[in-house]
Order: sequence, then structure tokens, then C-alpha cells
Amino acid sequence: MMRQRQSGGSLIETLVAVTLGIAFMSGTMFSFNHYRLMNKAAREGEILAEAALALDAYLKMHGLSIVKNGNAPGFPLPLQPTAEQLKAADFLPRYTPLRTPFDGSLQFTIRKGARNDLFGLVCDTQAITHAGDPSPQLAGAVVMAVGGAGLRTSIATPGVLNGPAHTGVASPIVGPSIVCAWAYLASPI
Repeated sequence: MMRQRQSGGSLIETLVAVTLGIAFMSGTMFSFNHYRLMNKAAREGEILAEAALALDAYLKMHGLSIVKNGNAPGFPLPLQPTAEQLKAADFLPRYTPLRTPFDGSLQFTIRKGARNDLFGLVCDTQAITHAGDPSPQLAGAVVMAVGGAGLRTSIATPGVLNGPAHTGVASPIVGPSIVCAWAYLASPI
């Protein structure tokens, strides 16, 4: 008696193929999500870097008069200019979005340092989170994208900003993984 040859795959072969397909799709989705988040962090850093440049120019033009006379032409709160005011005065490029990729807004603060120097902080008012939790990895990626002029808080010290150039700076916004860029006017006042 001759046996007939079976055509097609067995149930086990089919299950193996389906499992491999699911694993491949999961890996692809994970890679895509990681790439998307890194892109978002890079864009966030670029916006903060643009804002830091604007604040730097604002400090160079009005910094000394802000500290000595308490005013800057056209800025009702010269130590806390808004993004709209900086755009209107051509410090901030007009194409800079007012909402950042992590759905925060730009907040500018100017402080007088311990050595009578001025520095400005531009923060994203939205904590950098992933899946609803503060993300030090993403916050670190944003700081890198700012080009070394970035500071961030941590879960351990939610009200203190630390970064490559400054440490222990009081944050204008209290919360973990908040990212700021900074501008610095070293001349003593």
C-alpha cells in the first residue's frame, strides 16, 4: 500500500510562523516608537535652543538696564518675557511654535546670580514623560539636543535644575524631568 503525500503545513508549523510574525511586528513597533520619541526629543531640544538664543540676545540688549532700572522697552515684566513678546520684538523667530512637541509651552525667566551675573532660563512647562511617567532618558535626550545648554530636574530633586554647565539652579517650575535651556551673561553688574 502506498502512502499519500501530505500537502501543506502542520498546525505546529503554522503556530511557529504566526509566533515569529508577531515577534517581528512587536520589534518593528517598538523600534518605530523609540525612533518617534527620539525625534520628538530632538525637536523639543531644537525649540529650547532657539528660545535660549532669543533669551541670550534679549539679555545682551536689555540685561543691565533690567537689573539697574527694572525695565526693558515694551516688556511689562522684563524678568519674565513671554514667547509672544519675544517674537513681536524679533528675538524669537516667528516660526517657533508656542506649543512644544511634548505639549508644553515656553516659559522664560531671568535671574541675577550669586556673582552679580545674569542668567536666563527657558523651560518647557510640561514635564517630559513617557506613558504618563517622568522620563529621565527622554529628558536627557532633550538636554543633549539643546547642545550642552540644557538643564533638567530629577525625581529626587524636582525643584532643582542640573546640567553640564550649571548645577543647583532653582527651577521656576516644580516637577520631575522638566527641561530648561539657559542663556548666560557673565559680565558683573
